[in-house]
Amino acid sequence: MGVLRIHCGTIEKGVSLHIHHDGEADLVDDEENTKRGWIRDWTRAAIKSTRGNDCRLRIIEPHDYLTEYEHQGLLVRGFYRVVETVNNTEQAREAWRAFKEDPE
Repeated sequence: MGVLRIHCGTIEKGVSLHIHHDGEADLVDDEENTKRGWIRDWTRAAIKSTRGNDCRLRIIEPHDYLTEYEHQGLLVRGFYRVVETVNNTEQAREAWRAFKEDPE
């Protein structure tokens, strides 16, 4: 199980980074529409980034290497690896909805 440091939310219309996970979150409101904090004891997570009408999804799992994903000043940082990337906007949105329902 891992620990992630995150800064997520929406920074302007159409620019966001969100995460779904199976862990315990300790987050505080940072700015109007963003949160900062930690996600602990997670085993699988989905990171959704948007810019304009484009949407990307990354499925991550704990790993031995420190990794950081930064998107327009928002970030997910921790010891993880990307196990799946979805670059097609519609497929990414569909995978995001499916992950929310069943993160396994």
